[in-house]
Amino acid sequence: MNDRPTISVVQRASWVELRPRYLGHPRRGTRTRNVLYRTTRDRFNDSPDRVKFPVGRNR
Repeated sequence: MNDRPTISVVQRASWVELRPRYLGHPRRGTRTRNVLYRTTRDRFNDSPDRVKFPVGRNR
């Protein structure tokens, strides 16, 4: 069994969807997911030349 986090990438018509998959304690699921999303967003913002997407309120 692979217990390391993985990211699935799904290409949509005008965007890319990232789907994280990870093991975590059921009572801390939302908190863990929010930390992963914030960390991912911050890392994307650290390299704007490598990750291109429209500037909006989520960036």
